[in-house]
Amino acid sequence: GKFWEERVHPEDRERVVSGIDRALAGTNSEWSDEYRFLRQDGAYAHVQDKGHILRDAAGKALRMIGGISDFTERARAEEALRESESRFREMAENIKDVFYNFDAATGRVLYISPSYAEIWGRPVSNVYESAGDYLEGIHPADRESLLRTYGSHVPTETEYRVVRPNGDISWVLGKAFPILNHGKVERIVGTVRDITDGKRVLEALRESERHLTNVLDNLPGMAYRCLLNSNWTMRFVSEGALALTGYHSDELVDNALVSFGSLIRREDRDRILNTASRPAMARRSAYGSGGVFSRTERAQRVTSRASSWMSRPGKTPRRIAKGSRPRLTSWPRS
Repeated sequence: GKFWEERVHPEDRERVVSGIDRALAGTNSEWSDEYRFLRQDGAYAHVQDKGHILRDAAGKALRMIGGISDFTERARAEEALRESESRFREMAENIKDVFYNFDAATGRVLYISPSYAEIWGRPVSNVYESAGDYLEGIHPADRESLLRTYGSHVPTETEYRVVRPNGDISWVLGKAFPILNHGKVERIVGTVRDITDGKRVLEALRESERHLTNVLDNLPGMAYRCLLNSNWTMRFVSEGALALTGYHSDELVDNALVSFGSLIRREDRDRILNTASRPAMARRSAYGSGGVFSRTERAQRVTSRASSWMSRPGKTPRRIAKGSRPRLTSWPRS
């Protein structure tokens, strides 16, 4: 009647009324629809209306009986889910990382973000048709180890290579997170990030370090970087340390076996430390000489030129220096 029709939401009214009219004019005995209905408190409820049409022998509709059920909470949950999925897709489709969601049982790709096409160099539609497209793009040497991580029940992080159809190779960092259901992996969600540029920078840095180490190890005397404290705690020592002190560089770094300070002749320790500390705030160079004992207990006089700097305000000064060729003496150790 008019009371019911007026309480149907204006945006739904024409659709619902027309649907009822068509159902009554037709031959079906059932009708149903969902719409918004005005409640007494002025708010609209989401309802589902189902009706059974009674007809005479000629098929003419006599009346319709039915019931209305309120599913407002379900409708709100569905709307919240749609909004959440929309925000997720907006995020996933606008980041450079690949985001994926696999069905662990079937291997079917439930979702993969558009960045897949950029990193893999393959159409996204391919991987929806067959998850094998994803695996075919992984370097053969990395494929088996990656597949093992997908069987894990805990999150994993793996670096591997992706080979594009044109032969270009990229390094990527994959993070996989298993979704468990009663202890069984149901789905695998994860991300893949292109780290090729970072790998190149890291390799260039390592090559630079190798070159610097080679240069320092072939300098006369000993090159070092240390903290200005009574132990002269070494952070780096060139292999020239072996000829000067009889100790390998790794035995001196961080006082692993012996501190360099303990090798300096006692009579020279305070004077050398004071000389070294004076230019620390001014970024100047300092010269000093003194006796250094070797592993064989022979003392050698060495001359050092060093530069000091503060790593941060108020922190311990750090020093980088190179010792000269030693002159052997016969001082006793004190």
